[in-house]
Amino acid sequence: MSGDMLIPIILLVIGIGLFFLEAIIPSMGILTVAGVVAATIGIVLAFKVSTTMGIIALVCTVVAIPLAVLFFFYVMKNTSIVLSGEQKDYKSSQSKEHLKGMAGVAVTYLRPSGTAMIDGKRIDVTAEGEFIEEGARVKVTRVDGIKVVVQKVKAD
Repeated sequence: MSGDMLIPIILLVIGIGLFFLEAIIPSMGILTVAGVVAATIGIVLAFKVSTTMGIIALVCTVVAIPLAVLFFFYVMKNTSIVLSGEQKDYKSSQSKEHLKGMAGVAVTYLRPSGTAMIDGKRIDVTAEGEFIEEGARVKVTRVDGIKVVVQKVKAD
């Protein structure tokens, strides 16, 4: 191998290496673009040395790029960057169905939402209908998902 071929080989190795590096260090395509530039310059310089060396460099690059793409998908599939599978036993919030029918006290003004003390816990609630003043007795009328709806308890 002559000294003329050293620079094209180094550029090809750097270019192909940058393709593989993109799979490990996501750079928004910067490493891929740098790899394309390095590989292209390496191929052009290899053709200047000889047509045979240029064809060999071109074939190596054409074989290496699909391998880099497959490597990229393999790495992405086996990393935590991409979620796969199901999340078991995950609940976005605790069910509040048990509060239905319970009474409590408005800790803040409910205009229409605020906080009430129900079952010894501060609960985010929404008043049904009217505004409810702080300190008023309230009763949970319904629970819609995470939304707890209350009404003012009428004084007898």
